[in-house]
Amino acid sequence: MGNKPIRILVAEWVPSLNKGELAILIGMLKTFKALGKVEVSIFSFYPSIDRRRYPENIRIIDVGRDLYIGNGDSLMKASRLVKAKAFLFSAVQHFIFALAVKTFGKNVLRVMNKPIWKQYYRSDVIIICHDQVSCVGGFVLFLSPLYITLLAKLLRKPIVIYANGTHNFGRKIWKILATFVLNSTDLITVRDEESFSYLKKFVWNKTRIHLTGDPAILLPSVDSRKVREIMLREGVNEDEGLLVGVAMSYEVLSSAFRGYMNPDAAYRKAVRQIAKVLDRLVESFQASIVFVPHCIEPYHRRDDRIVAREIYSAMKNKHKVHIITNEYSPEELKGLIGQLDIFISSRIHSV
Repeated sequence: MGNKPIRILVAEWVPSLNKGELAILIGMLKTFKALGKVEVSIFSFYPSIDRRRYPENIRIIDVGRDLYIGNGDSLMKASRLVKAKAFLFSAVQHFIFALAVKTFGKNVLRVMNKPIWKQYYRSDVIIICHDQVSCVGGFVLFLSPLYITLLAKLLRKPIVIYANGTHNFGRKIWKILATFVLNSTDLITVRDEESFSYLKKFVWNKTRIHLTGDPAILLPSVDSRKVREIMLREGVNEDEGLLVGVAMSYEVLSSAFRGYMNPDAAYRKAVRQIAKVLDRLVESFQASIVFVPHCIEPYHRRDDRIVAREIYSAMKNKHKVHIITNEYSPEELKGLIGQLDIFISSRIHSV
């Protein structure tokens, strides 16, 4: 392509308040450097939030605005019926755009002139299904991998499933749909052996699927001076004895006990059990507990700081607990976690 940059469209949202997700995005950008000069665009449902946290050299597409389906807050808090209407409207617009491009070519951009359509048209490659994003269900926009894959094929754009981690599609209908998506993409990279073995069963041309690694591994850490500044600010002293870091999520704790039909009841039991374990560490090993928030998303009970406070409330040895409430970058969190003696987490990218 000479001096022309390769235009990459990440056609899904990577929430920047989830620092594991943001670490993935930073790692993805590092891998793109192997291609030479690139221009990267990405979907966002919270552009005002993500713009301050994404790397500067990335173009943000306001999906809610461009598709006329509302902003992130309205979608996250909407009823199932409202969400279903938004998802259906999004899919219909994608099909209309695909047909219009086939009929009118580039001229369609005079009418469908929002940034999302321009980026679809001008992109050299489209990326979907990072991390644990379902190859069928997608993330936020239900079934988006299906209609984005169809659009990419009609536009004759290469489409890539990037560093995915899927272990089970569930029902037969989802397996059928997943088979279509997986065999319509041009390249599939998988981040772990379990997912690789599972996804290979659905891929006919095995040369298109590769076991690579999680791009978050490429995340750099801040230097030791910066880490010391953070520890000083948070009142964490390396001389306090055994430093035990903790990052727990409502999502995992609410499904910790299979016999519980009520997620909140399972969550409350898990909180009590973890509090007992942490108290035991304090009493037996004179440990200091440091709650490190790896996700501070303000919706669907995804803020780790809330979980930390509830575990803290259930503990006896509160004097040996530090709850970090400030927001830190993925690089800062990696440096901080590296200074702890033990780290206990339900979030994969924090460990």
